[in-house]
Amino acid sequence: MWEIFSRMGYRTVVSDSYPFMIKRDADVVLAGTLSDRLFVDLFLQGSSWFMVGKVLRGLGISSEALSREDWMRQLQQNLDYVEEFAVSEQPVFMFAHIICPHIPLVLGLPDTVDAERLYRSDDAIPPGTYRELYPLQVQALNTRVLNMIDGVLSASRPVIMLLLSDHGSRLQYAPHTITGTDYDERTAILFAAYTGEAAASVFPDDISLVNVFPLILNTFFDGERPLQANTLHYSTHDNPLDLVDVTREVDRISKLPGKSLSLPATIAAP
Repeated sequence: MWEIFSRMGYRTVVSDSYPFMIKRDADVVLAGTLSDRLFVDLFLQGSSWFMVGKVLRGLGISSEALSREDWMRQLQQNLDYVEEFAVSEQPVFMFAHIICPHIPLVLGLPDTVDAERLYRSDDAIPPGTYRELYPLQVQALNTRVLNMIDGVLSASRPVIMLLLSDHGSRLQYAPHTITGTDYDERTAILFAAYTGEAAASVFPDDISLVNVFPLILNTFFDGERPLQANTLHYSTHDNPLDLVDVTREVDRISKLPGKSLSLPATIAAP
């Protein structure tokens, strides 16, 4: 996408808390110290180098050494970057990765909660606590995102804005096995689009994220990108590239009493 929009004269910008390779080709890269520390943690989570992890955390170069205030400051900074570049003079294609409402739970917490202890607990959060506090984090994040959207829409030029997540909640999530996960919950995501015209005329109800940018390019930039099948795939944390088609299972689960299917995404377990 950087290459496509660069050829059209756009300035490419990325604001991301993960130091993925995607940053390499962007004109502007916005990241803080959280990126480097998260990279260390991601590496250690996928390896048996737990003793190295203890040493690095002791030296203060992993995300466990970051305070709750550091995390919230990085979150708000990424939202501010979007608004700042949206009103710049040169046309901009910007990708911003906001690690929220993903854990840790840091926003909208009631006074009865030990916020620092909860922040350090990470994956050890009891299911009942997660179920209670996750919606509060979503609501608090919504307020911040809506303020950011208002700023973006104040730009004098036409705006296309996509707001989406890469996976759903983790209330019934088994990261290391294919069984035990509620696929409907895990693949039900937020997908909102502002294009200056009715988004329904651009995006079909059954769209998956693999087709979002091809449709944007085809509709607004005279592209001729082929579309892929709108299917759902799932993989485990340990084998992220070993994808299993769960389209039919999600369709079955979504029709059970008390279930409703949101717009899906083609995902791999993080």
